[in-house]
Amino acid sequence: MKVSTHWLKDYVSFKGAPEDLAERLTQAGLEVKGLETRAGSSDTVMEIEITSNRPDWLSHVGVAREAASVAGLPLALPEFKNPPVRGGKKDLTVEIGDSALCPYYTACLLEDVEFGESPAFIRERLLAVGMRPINLAVDVTNYVLLEMGQPLHAFDWNKLADSKLLIRRARDQEKIRAIDGNEYALNRDDLVIATSRRAVAIAGVMGGSESEVSAGTRNILLESAYFQPVSVRRTSKKLGLSSDSSYRFERGVDPRGVDWGRERAVYLLRQHARRIGRVSAVYKSGRPPIKEPVIQFPVAEVSRILGLEIPAAKVSKYLRALGLSVKAASAGKLTVKVPSFRQDLSRPCDLVEEVARIHGYDRIPEKLPSLEPVYRPLPDIYRFDRTVRQVLTGAGFYETVTFSLINGKIFEKLGVSLENRATRIVNPQNKDLDLMRPGLIPSLLEVLKTNFYHGGTDVRIFELANAYGAEAGKSLPSEEPTLAMALAGAREPHWQEKGRPHTLFDLKGVCEALFQAGGIPQVEYSEISDPFFSRGYACLSGGQTLGILGEIAGPAKEHFDLTQPVFAAEFPLSVLARLLSAEKKFSPLPKYPSSYRDMALVLDESVRAGEVRSLIQSLGISVIRKAEAADLYRGGQIPAGKKSLALSIEYRADDHTLTAEEINRVHGQVLQAVREKFGAALRS
Repeated sequence: MKVSTHWLKDYVSFKGAPEDLAERLTQAGLEVKGLETRAGSSDTVMEIEITSNRPDWLSHVGVAREAASVAGLPLALPEFKNPPVRGGKKDLTVEIGDSALCPYYTACLLEDVEFGESPAFIRERLLAVGMRPINLAVDVTNYVLLEMGQPLHAFDWNKLADSKLLIRRARDQEKIRAIDGNEYALNRDDLVIATSRRAVAIAGVMGGSESEVSAGTRNILLESAYFQPVSVRRTSKKLGLSSDSSYRFERGVDPRGVDWGRERAVYLLRQHARRIGRVSAVYKSGRPPIKEPVIQFPVAEVSRILGLEIPAAKVSKYLRALGLSVKAASAGKLTVKVPSFRQDLSRPCDLVEEVARIHGYDRIPEKLPSLEPVYRPLPDIYRFDRTVRQVLTGAGFYETVTFSLINGKIFEKLGVSLENRATRIVNPQNKDLDLMRPGLIPSLLEVLKTNFYHGGTDVRIFELANAYGAEAGKSLPSEEPTLAMALAGAREPHWQEKGRPHTLFDLKGVCEALFQAGGIPQVEYSEISDPFFSRGYACLSGGQTLGILGEIAGPAKEHFDLTQPVFAAEFPLSVLARLLSAEKKFSPLPKYPSSYRDMALVLDESVRAGEVRSLIQSLGISVIRKAEAADLYRGGQIPAGKKSLALSIEYRADDHTLTAEEINRVHGQVLQAVREKFGAALRS
């Protein structure tokens, strides 16, 4: 926003160079990005940056109030008084059809007006801040907008040709041609100013061309209103139509400024128009939504937060300079009434910030707080987070960071219903990012796609981030810290070993290294059906599902344009952290040797090696130390529907060397248990 320093001097008599004022304003939080001296004028124009929480700065009066407070100078608001109205057209009625979107609307009729050209001071000030003078009626509305931040709109009363104004929601596909010359199609989300026949303005955004004031206008209907900020912002963004008025309405104008701005404009028109026949009564509907909270402010909060002692009298002075009403309530406490133009103040800490700004951040001494070392053990989920990074980076994986928003089309392609499972974005900034990701695998597949496009075909990546769900009755999605891994391409060649393509067992091995590092008990694998996987498995420990892993299926690979095998895994961190064991137990080295026996079993295809191993471990025989799958064979003499599984079993006792008889006896018990459970037979 551009601000004229000559214009500011109407309200605050600051002295010194404009550069000094710009520096003080910037130090107080109102950033002055640049200064420009107008050619042929002594006026200096400041380009200021407005933060979203300070709409009161979108006016010369608002900036002047800030300048007066930082400089310790009085603020002089414009003084004016309009004579009593003398009647006018009594049949005009104003009706608000949706008070939620327009709480307060006023209009004033000026009859038999001959306005002509604006006076020199109005033209000069408008030109200084980048506005082109048009005629007195339009220039006055722009002048009041820039002076005190209240948008106004002037209608040509004769072009309205109606005695009723209705502030209502637009009808679906209702069209209006705005004063920029373009036609816009509206819907029920938009608010319009309308006569009984048609819409004549898009409320808070722009007026219609059919009722625009021109040089021949003789009767002016002057509008001043308060429109709900979200409604104006939604309409402006949807239509791609922005104006100086919408810019202010979107951020929230001062409700008290509705009447003040209208009367200020009427005063200027009376003063500078060639002739005004009469000014009608003000036609109103609704009430201004004035909120002026009262804050009980302990002055001790200033020293507690800032580390600086400022006397209560000076604190009161600073707050009053900003336009706040301050009364001493009790010892060490102030009662502060916040004016309607400061909608950003609601808590004592907000007032502390205001005191700091006006006192000067540069006057707050640098002082480090005294801190005593406190040991707080990390929660399990954070300890495991650290373990994950150590293990996976050690295994050659690279960590990636992706967006929380993804394209939901992958789930549609795979036929996955997201109802009550995921949260969609109603109005996404990017139409291709419309879904809060319910899992991390799609994000990693997108990363693989980018790597493949750039020639990187051997990729090992992981991500630690939140996945999002949807819970009934809750407005915000649930968040689940999640680990996901993806593997593609080939293992790096070694001088002793040639490179080979990655397999699902490579990923399984990395997962098992992670489980082992976290002290997670024995993990088993159970086949599952998942639309993302052609072969998928659930990882189980103690009957609890840890996560899933598998080979990415063809439809998912096709969606991401992946042409080679890809393997992925996903684990909720909260589940892994619950099983995380912080205890590290020492086991002494064995004193007595181990003995190994192999067992080749003929089993049904449906029996998995993990099931056989679990059975052996469940026997509870102390000398059985480990049972591992050693070989798998199909075909030849093995009947169809059967397979040969070779197991290597380690036997060892802690107190003596096992004899052959002891080993044979236990080995026989194992064989008998496998026969009874799975109908297995020894392979001859």
